[in-house]
Amino acid sequence: MAEGATVITDERYGYRDIPHPHHTVKHSVSQCVNGMAHTNGVESYWAVLKRGCHGAFQHISPKHSQCYVNEFAIRHNLRPQDTATITGETVVRMVVSGSPTQHRQPKCYLRAVADPDRVSEGKHMRSTVTLPVIDTPPGRIAAGLFPPLPTDAYDIIYADPPWDYKGQLQHNGPGGRDSGGAERHYPTIKLDDLKRLRVGDVAASDSLLFMWATNPHLDQAIELGKAWGFAWGTVAFVWDKQRVNPGFYTMSQCELCLVFKRGRIPRPRGARNIRQLVSEERRAHSTKPDEVRSRIHAMFPDKTKIELFARTDAGNGWAVWGLDADGS
Repeated sequence: MAEGATVITDERYGYRDIPHPHHTVKHSVSQCVNGMAHTNGVESYWAVLKRGCHGAFQHISPKHSQCYVNEFAIRHNLRPQDTATITGETVVRMVVSGSPTQHRQPKCYLRAVADPDRVSEGKHMRSTVTLPVIDTPPGRIAAGLFPPLPTDAYDIIYADPPWDYKGQLQHNGPGGRDSGGAERHYPTIKLDDLKRLRVGDVAASDSLLFMWATNPHLDQAIELGKAWGFAWGTVAFVWDKQRVNPGFYTMSQCELCLVFKRGRIPRPRGARNIRQLVSEERRAHSTKPDEVRSRIHAMFPDKTKIELFARTDAGNGWAVWGLDADGS
């Protein structure tokens, strides 16, 4: 659940200790609205889902239960649109995917997750499905989501791609509450779609690509750098976050910034004694240490530089590009 989110529920006892701002609608006393708080939207979704499960389909197998839930979530999110708009968006998704027969399922404003072991028990549906909100409009992926890339060529490219985690969220250990994930904060993009971004077109013939890669995505990061026209170099920076996250093997504490090369290392160069290790406490989700950008600038003070997937204005002569960048 996103930090600062407000939760609205009925008075069920299990909701009492939710660690977020919490408003309650008391259905037991026939209360439908409590100020601005109500549960009418989610109840409308559940009504459509249950009618579909019991009336439209003869059987929903646990194996494919999530697909059925996704279908009704998409129907719910697209209900304000007319048939022509929905058809147009579907055609666009098919064209962008690269194949007229390959259909890409859009991300939804509402995302429903089912427990496949219990979804067939219709009476338990409410307690086995959660409805987190994702702020990604339907029908938009990498090729149409971001603004056009600049027409200039840059010597230094600094990128923090929005890696796709297939819906995986962070948790505070087994049985712990959801503590967030990339999809709670920005649209995530699949590797094949990231490859379609023509980053090589904004790179000078002699240029470097500094790319952040989360540890589970190291292989994808190297593959992506090569797809953009760069050769693998080395690990440029290791960020010690001074805080840990749970992991399947060891506690996660570091993140890597890789460097790739196209042609030769740009000249003239600046500082040659830049340290690899950056120790700085983790801040807001996905916010990288400003120190890394500063060190790159010290290495190449006179070279043209751009930050891709930027969320703030970098300053100090950096161009920026991304959904939230003022300089896009």
